[in-house]
Amino acid sequence: MQYRHKFILFHLIVLSNINLFAYAQYAAKEGNHAKIGQAIEVDQNGYIAYCPCMGRWGNQADQFLGALSFARGLNRTLILPPWVEYPTWRPGTSVQIPFDKYIRVQPLSTYHRVITMETFMSNLAATVWPAKKRTGFCYYYRANKQCGMKEGNPFGPFWDHFEIEFESYVEYGKTAWHSNPFDTFHEQVRKAWKRSYPALKFPVLAFSGPPGDFPVKASDRPLQKYVKWSKFIARKAKKFLKSSLNNQPYIAVHLRMGSDWKSACQHLKDQKIPNYMESPQCYGDNNAASIPYNVCYPSEDDIFRQTKQTVEKYNVTYIFVATDETSLRDKLEKKFKKDQIKVVGLDPPEPHVDLAIIGKAEHAIVNCISSFSGFAKRQRDVNNKPTTFWSIE
Repeated sequence: MQYRHKFILFHLIVLSNINLFAYAQYAAKEGNHAKIGQAIEVDQNGYIAYCPCMGRWGNQADQFLGALSFARGLNRTLILPPWVEYPTWRPGTSVQIPFDKYIRVQPLSTYHRVITMETFMSNLAATVWPAKKRTGFCYYYRANKQCGMKEGNPFGPFWDHFEIEFESYVEYGKTAWHSNPFDTFHEQVRKAWKRSYPALKFPVLAFSGPPGDFPVKASDRPLQKYVKWSKFIARKAKKFLKSSLNNQPYIAVHLRMGSDWKSACQHLKDQKIPNYMESPQCYGDNNAASIPYNVCYPSEDDIFRQTKQTVEKYNVTYIFVATDETSLRDKLEKKFKKDQIKVVGLDPPEPHVDLAIIGKAEHAIVNCISSFSGFAKRQRDVNNKPTTFWSIE
């Protein structure tokens, strides 16, 4: 095949017959997509694709950092997948949102080579990854020596969105790894990948799930500095801060308090658990002590006390609240009304805009266990902004 030759090969972008329905949903306006007629150099080192099929935004963002690190370690271009969302108006289904609706592509490219999945599939896939030569990778086979790449939601809808079918499968879990198989900065792991799955034979490593850890490894957290909000999100945050806070200083709090979250936190009451979901961000990777229930689901007394202390410390008159429990925001509003502190929030909530606003606050109080809070903490860390956790002194 041409892309195996040693000379530099370019492809001109042409329109294809691939289903472009979602591509039109959020048109690229920031130079994130290549344009028709623009040349794209084929990466002879290969590509990495994956379905971000674990959890919602917080989990997907965690594992994205791991996938970015994984791709750099193998020196393959990372194909940026669309984000998977689960619409409440269509239970049991999922939709694919182009990566660059929320996150800019160019800053990521300063760390490593990336390309949106829309651009790759519409302009390179036919040559680099022909339809009859697509292999799916999974840690272990499910049945009949197959990976189940498209079994269930969101796996099926994700690959179907790009009309991708797999002709063969690889069970990479049986490879002789000397460490975490995603730790491609480990020399023996990197060599094992390249020896077992060379780019000449496997131009695209397409994974059934993210090739990155959850929660995100401590060594990958600094990669957050390359994750920048799109203009679409940044403008919404800017507009809200001007209209609702008059661009005044504020603190932000994230309160994950819905019934589903309360049920998840119940495990900390029922058993002793030293590591739970995003807890390494506040307890470290080697914690041995049990995590208290109220760290996951703080009491109203803790919430009021910590919020009041932080308001007084920073001498602000605004509190921004991101929450899945609006009644609690109402309680905060009543609690601080006599102090002439205004409590504000997005109505209806917009999770990505919430995060962008939390990122700009003078101080933020977030949930140690929540991956949504984990994103907020990382974006603040890379900008040297202070953050504390509920019920942790």
